[in-house]
Amino acid sequence: MKENTGVNDLNGKAIREGDILIDNLPSKGIVVRLKDGQYVVTSDFQGRDIRQIENSDSLNAYLIKDHEMTSIGNIHDNPNILY
Repeated sequence: MKENTGVNDLNGKAIREGDILIDNLPSKGIVVRLKDGQYVVTSDFQGRDIRQIENSDSLNAYLIKDHEMTSIGNIHDNPNILY
């Protein structure tokens, strides 16, 4: 089971590690848990490599609200929706 991050998407759905989020741009991101326990969202904005942690922002309720993020699946069950 993927760990719950304690943050919900715009629809109130719990965001879990490995979830794929889409925002209002639209760009996609993956929820990743770092070694220190912090959750971040990677980004494919402007052609970035979605797999790179360097292209990430801290996951929090403000980020979700400001970018109107919703979960569209997860990388374990739906890896094909990344591309």
